[in-house]
Amino acid sequence: MTVPTENQEAERLSNWLRNNKYKFTHIANESGLPPKVAMLAAKRKKRMGLSPWFPDYCIILRRGSLLFIELKRQRAVL
Repeated sequence: MTVPTENQEAERLSNWLRNNKYKFTHIANESGLPPKVAMLAAKRKKRMGLSPWFPDYCIILRRGSLLFIELKRQRAVL
């Protein structure tokens, strides 16, 4: 069994939220860039106010509350 990547899980969550008419945003902490470029991008994002510990998603629930979600990739069970 193949374990989905965090990106695949994020896409599934985003699609579900859109299909169910939730307002949300993804806070992109990941870069997917080569190490040297990622380091420069991370420094720039930090200057702009991005916090590395902040959750991946902010969702506005129907009753007006906020829900924050931090995604983590599943580990394969052998």
